[in-house]
Amino acid sequence: MKTVIALLLLAIFIPQSASAAHIRTIPVEIWNLDGTRRAAFEVPMKNDGGGGVIEVADLGTDGVPEIIIGNGLGNEPRVTMYRLDGSIIGSFLAYAPSADMGVTVTSCDINSDGKKEIITGTQLNGGPHVRVFNSTGESMNLDFFAYEIWQRSGVSVKCADIDSDGQQELITAPGQGSSPLVKILNLTNGQWIEQTRFYAFSETDLSGVTISVADNLMLAGHQTGTDNAIHANVIHSPATEQFSVNAPTNTSVTPFGVDLNNDNKLEIGFVSNTRNAQVKIINGSSNITIKPKTTRSVSVAVYDIDNDGKKEIITVPTRPMHEALQSGKYIRVSVPEQRLDAYENGALVRTFLVSTGTYAFPTPTGLFSVLEKVPVVNYSWSYGANNANNYNLGPTPYNLRFKPHFYIHYAPWHNNFGHRMSHGCVNVNLENIKWIYNWAEKNTPVLIEA
Repeated sequence: MKTVIALLLLAIFIPQSASAAHIRTIPVEIWNLDGTRRAAFEVPMKNDGGGGVIEVADLGTDGVPEIIIGNGLGNEPRVTMYRLDGSIIGSFLAYAPSADMGVTVTSCDINSDGKKEIITGTQLNGGPHVRVFNSTGESMNLDFFAYEIWQRSGVSVKCADIDSDGQQELITAPGQGSSPLVKILNLTNGQWIEQTRFYAFSETDLSGVTISVADNLMLAGHQTGTDNAIHANVIHSPATEQFSVNAPTNTSVTPFGVDLNNDNKLEIGFVSNTRNAQVKIINGSSNITIKPKTTRSVSVAVYDIDNDGKKEIITVPTRPMHEALQSGKYIRVSVPEQRLDAYENGALVRTFLVSTGTYAFPTPTGLFSVLEKVPVVNYSWSYGANNANNYNLGPTPYNLRFKPHFYIHYAPWHNNFGHRMSHGCVNVNLENIKWIYNWAEKNTPVLIEA
């Protein structure tokens, strides 16, 4: 049996000073309504695990739409405009560079000047700060807080002429942790005027609200949890629920609407707010299923991009908001993805690349828990005299033991995260290990998936 040499022993890494620059990307995919993929391109996203949020709008006057993507969790809060071939038109920061909670985005001619604006909100753990930019990313100084300034549930934004009065309205909805209070506002003489407000669900439901607009109906789903209901509301004063349906899934969903058969009848579509999500359109007994290239959830836009009278569905990976463990904290490590996800009350709150064990020294898989938070461990091992695999890495701070001799820990000896590097532990960089060490508690579940 191997012997512990220093403070505590662990099957850990070969010390390396490897450093590699990896360009991470996420796929933008364009789908026909029969579920066939017609086009795709990759866009850069430094923390691809956080994904993005997508919108499609004609930001110019040429009748050709642009694809707008707001960066997701773990990225700077940048909004980028793309042509349909994936080339970049421009980008801008919607919030301070350090605000990495993720951005929500919509677009419409909110001030009736004949030009579409870009409107942003924040994702979970962001304040309810709504901002408005012109098509080139210049602020129009129309910022406001949709809810109490101290709330950290984020704010989803959508805009449309929801009441058919010829003027675009802005719809706001809070995320997990706040009452499901939806607000409808319009912009009059440079001032935001609230037209109406209503609770999408029970006032005490804190699961968060997902929203979309189709055929003058506002569709609302639950952001987190297992409630799969989709509520369709007509926006008058007050708002009236016209109908509700239960999506054929056992998780919360983000809804959308589309005329699938070109018969002027609206079909309801949805995305499960979970990992490995699929897009489904409810069409009687023959539902349409779209399978984007992602292990995350999916953000969806519906738009007739080629002006042929038929809508297309445009998707991009996004932050999953539903996990099997729906209460408390939970750590998931994916060995194939070399990624750690931290969930709280079912919602993804942080995601980052790690390095697990090499094929010769694999990280154990299964369901574990944080057994102990160890401030310092001296990772040291001897395979015998003069063995080239011997190592003594010295005192290493920030260590979460999830199994005897196995830790999630800081690894200052390499910068090759996203690749297998260790003797079985989970290697993390300094910024992320500080966060996960302070966030995790003793007995926090740790699921390591092969």
